[in-house]
Amino acid sequence: MFIRDPGYVFIQADASQCQARIVAVLCEDWDLLRAFDEVDIHRRTAALIFGYTKTLILDPAVRLDFIDNMDKDDPMRFCGKKTRHAGNFEMGGQRFMTELNTDAQKFDIKMSISSWKAGEMLRLFHEASPKLRSVFYRDIIDCLDSTRTIIDPFGGVRVFNGRMDESLYKEGYANIPQRTEAHVIQKAALAVDEELNGDKAAMFISENHDSLLMQAPENNWEPYARLLKEKMTIPIDFRTYCSLKRDYTLTIPIDIEMSDTNYASMMKVKI
Repeated sequence: MFIRDPGYVFIQADASQCQARIVAVLCEDWDLLRAFDEVDIHRRTAALIFGYTKTLILDPAVRLDFIDNMDKDDPMRFCGKKTRHAGNFEMGGQRFMTELNTDAQKFDIKMSISSWKAGEMLRLFHEASPKLRSVFYRDIIDCLDSTRTIIDPFGGVRVFNGRMDESLYKEGYANIPQRTEAHVIQKAALAVDEELNGDKAAMFISENHDSLLMQAPENNWEPYARLLKEKMTIPIDFRTYCSLKRDYTLTIPIDIEMSDTNYASMMKVKI
């Protein structure tokens, strides 16, 4: 979709599994949160939902050679990732089937699932993630029932004025993870813009949900990549404002990608 200008490269800073880490904090699932830095969660989730393991194995000492060596773009890993995102916010089987099949077609992934299979994948996911319902969802429901208001860790307030039903609760489940992620990305963009102070050598291309994409000079792109990484490394304090207070400060790891051709060929680089 994007082609670089001559003499420039693309650099992208990506907040690694941002929403999923926030959900782990809200669930007070510290084993899961730690596992994000030790195993590939989406591969391990794929192993569970496709029957290669009976439980969600988070221990990095347990090697699952076929699963852990799975290609990053493997259809099973894609399903593991989609299942975690859908399950975190209590998506129903029919909608999950539609979204997964649509995304698979969009990204040219040769697979599709039935409504029954979508429901089974979500059932297995929730059985392996009991704290979603027993801690996170419970606290969101209590918060909405008592105040109709949710405040995110950065102090952003949302009042829920709709009918008190399951649909409203599901909006509540998504509110803190999605708004917090937006705060991190947009605060970083503003901080980078302020630091550049009118520098025209680099320019923002887009904000992509959990990442920022810039075009920077081919012979001097690293300072801009470092600046992106620095400004996106924002501590998220769940103690002060958040409606679901947790005694924890989360910092999302930031991955840097670069391409000297086009946006389709971004590769992770160490900064």
